[in-house]
Amino acid sequence: KDKIKTEFELEMKAYKESQEYKDLMDTLKKIEEEDDYRNDPDPQGHNLFEKCMENPGKRALEVATKMVGHNPESAELHAKCIPVFLSNGKLMLALKSAKLLKEKHAEHPKTLPALRKFFSLWTSLNDDQKQ
Repeated sequence: KDKIKTEFELEMKAYKESQEYKDLMDTLKKIEEEDDYRNDPDPQGHNLFEKCMENPGKRALEVATKMVGHNPESAELHAKCIPVFLSNGKLMLALKSAKLLKEKHAEHPKTLPALRKFFSLWTSLNDDQKQ
């Protein structure tokens, strides 16, 4: 992880010193706010990756929470988000996704493994942790 972070920091520094980045910033400064051109100061995703490197669990939780809220019918998404919620201590969010999978997507191939992950953690918790 430290090696990846060091390599990324060097790449980020080089990118911010590049002519491409300077030209992009100059272009964005000239564009009016109402312009249809999307004002994206990070089209390569470097800043987003930097945020993810600082605290990957927190960023994954933010993304997962937003995604399940906007995609209530996606069985794959809810199945993938249950472990993210559980690893971040968000038991109620994991429970909501598990409930949705059971009620609306009981026959989906990802439902059973996701529910198994949820209930294996649930059974290991004591009563205080379940509250």
